Amino acid sequence: MPPLPPTDHPLDTTGQLVLTVATSVVALGFVLFTARVCVRRRSSAPALLLASGMLCLVLEPVYDDQFHIWFHDRGAMWGTYSAYGMTQPVWVPITYAWCYGGQALLVWRRLADGMTRAGLLRMTALLWAVFTVFELVGINLGVYTYFGDHPFRVFGLPIWVEIPNTVLTV
Repeated sequence: MPPLPPTDHPLDTTGQLVLTVATSVVALGFVLFTARVCVRRRSSAPALLLASGMLCLVLEPVYDDQFHIWFHDRGAMWGTYSAYGMTQPVWVPITYAWCYGGQALLVWRRLADGMTRAGLLRMTALLWAVFTVFELVGINLGVYTYFGDHPFRVFGLPIWVEIPNTVLTV
């Protein structure tokens, strides 16, 4: 029997505001960066890469269902769409712009400029750290949680889940 999500846990509305504003600022920065890279390289490839990262959003409900992620709601969430009995918060699609599209663009740009294997390994470690810090902030702001049994929890985050996030980006 799968574990049940903590549907009775309230959403921290201040945490929701902080995460929405912060992810919006970072996403806007990546959109401007993408435009600059498109102009400098005279290519639409960076914009396509950013868009493809955002397209990964359609897989988020599957990921949430399989890894037992629950977005706290109780009627206070700024939601977008629902799937698998769970509503996606507005900050999730915004996050996809920079987490998957923008960071993948950074990897692409560095690879195109001749990044070495050692450089790629360092960048992979950096991306893992970015995903880890982001999730630690989100969880501890009280906007979502990982529920059920998860090994290797650090401040509520099953640290191993950042491996798939990083691999998806690199």
